[in-house]
Amino acid sequence: MRGVLALALLAIVACSPQSADYSITFGGDIILTRAGDPLYKSIEGTTNSWGVLEKPQKVFKNSMKMPDYFFANLESPLGAASEPLIKNSDDLNLCSAADQSGVLTKGHLTLVSLVNNHRNDCQINGIEETRRILEQNQILFVGLDLIPAYIETSNGKIAIIAAEDVTIPIDVDSLVSHVKRARQIAQVVIVSVHWGNEYQTGPDSRQQEIAQQLADAGADVIWGHHPHVLQKMEWLNAASGKKTLVFYSLGNLIADQWMLDDAQRTAVVRISFHNSKIIKIQVIPLFMDFSTRRLKSVNDSMIKNQIFQRLKLDTLENRGVVIDY
Repeated sequence: MRGVLALALLAIVACSPQSADYSITFGGDIILTRAGDPLYKSIEGTTNSWGVLEKPQKVFKNSMKMPDYFFANLESPLGAASEPLIKNSDDLNLCSAADQSGVLTKGHLTLVSLVNNHRNDCQINGIEETRRILEQNQILFVGLDLIPAYIETSNGKIAIIAAEDVTIPIDVDSLVSHVKRARQIAQVVIVSVHWGNEYQTGPDSRQQEIAQQLADAGADVIWGHHPHVLQKMEWLNAASGKKTLVFYSLGNLIADQWMLDDAQRTAVVRISFHNSKIIKIQVIPLFMDFSTRRLKSVNDSMIKNQIFQRLKLDTLENRGVVIDY
């Protein structure tokens, strides 16, 4: 009888889902200010732009049971507090005042990418001032020159490398070299890429070629942004035999691009890791409500399905990974 019970217990353990060591939540673009006019003038009350993401335990399952890192792309660089933000007529200038960093802290962000085509919108000291303000607010960042940011976990290091392909073409050979170097140091390698064409619903062939090269170099996750709309997710088979997960674009996270439904509809993707391998993908559909300027959950089943179809979740092979949406 004891032997039967022991075998039954082993069977239960073997069938139990693996517990995650940590998770990383990925979001898209953050725009704080346009033409000198702050979009979120208060981080309290009804103007808190994070909405449903302010309390992640209400959105993500088991979110309080493991460390959760939250990454996004910061399109609005931060200017010096001593320099008044001058309103201007350039709608493409996204420079934000230093006090708007409070919007970022309210969102519980762990890390932001600064490598995008708006990084120099603040003329005075530019990206250096943004770095200083982020450090003051204990928000990590990944910046220029393909220098990785590292996060220490109980299961090794996460390396994050950022590149952009909008202002000048990516030096793919150099990026691949840096990814290979990070692969030797870190257990998980993430590549943030600002690329593609605005408002296009899918990647072009060049992006897909670059993604394959990054997968072959050792990237575990390729996190794309810039188009301001969602694009597909897919697995790539790396030369090593490993699998690489690609989000070609996660659209906007918090932004003011109200002219297109596509630009208001978005999603965050939470990836859970066990022994440095992806074991679960959770997709949360969201939209930025124009009237309140807050992120809200998507309750309309038709819109949910449109978001899932854009991400091509119905064709995303599970590859032994739990996919929850």
